[in-house]
Amino acid sequence: MPDARVRQLYAQYVETKRKQNESTAAITFDAVAKSLRDSSAKLREKHGKNVDFEVMVKDGKTILKPVLK
Repeated sequence: MPDARVRQLYAQYVETKRKQNESTAAITFDAVAKSLRDSSAKLREKHGKNVDFEVMVKDGKTILKPVLK
């Protein structure tokens, strides 16, 4: 997953969490990047497709949802 895309998702994720009045104190770029890259690798291996993510709100919580390409 390209670094530019990870930075874009991180910025969206933090901004959406703030809009939802969720804490962003414990969220670091490195932790989000590692999580995205690990999840992406596992899903790519399992499904054989490229994986992207989108930021969305589900049940009042901000999540990063995987999207198979």
